[in-house]
Amino acid sequence: MSYVVPKFIEREAKIVGPLNFKQFLMFLVGGAILLVLYFTIGKKSFFLFMFFALPILIIVLFLAFGKVKGRALPIFLKNYFSHQSAPKVYYFQKKTFAPTILHFKIEKGSEEEATLKFKRRRPELHRLFTEVETKRED
Repeated sequence: MSYVVPKFIEREAKIVGPLNFKQFLMFLVGGAILLVLYFTIGKKSFFLFMFFALPILIIVLFLAFGKVKGRALPIFLKNYFSHQSAPKVYYFQKKTFAPTILHFKIEKGSEEEATLKFKRRRPELHRLFTEVETKRED
């Protein structure tokens, strides 16, 4: 039995024309700021209004459509500022291990050739690997 898998699930629905709801709200807030700015400054000096309106418009466009490494700019900025404001305390804890003592025995077969035979324990990682692969314990 086959199932239909939805595609493009990370895309947000377009609510107002080509804009999703968040983009629409950003344009709405930016438009409200520009409207207030026009009625306070724009009536007296249109060039001063344009001087302040152009950066606000650029910021709104970047917030609505900008992406940084595939993420929306508001999400990137939220993550950046939360990371910068979080306390950063790093502790160095030196891990100490007990030294492994190797027991060995020297066998003398002949004077010229002496061999060392080490008594080694089976490594823990090998035991776990065997246990997982065979689904049983040693």
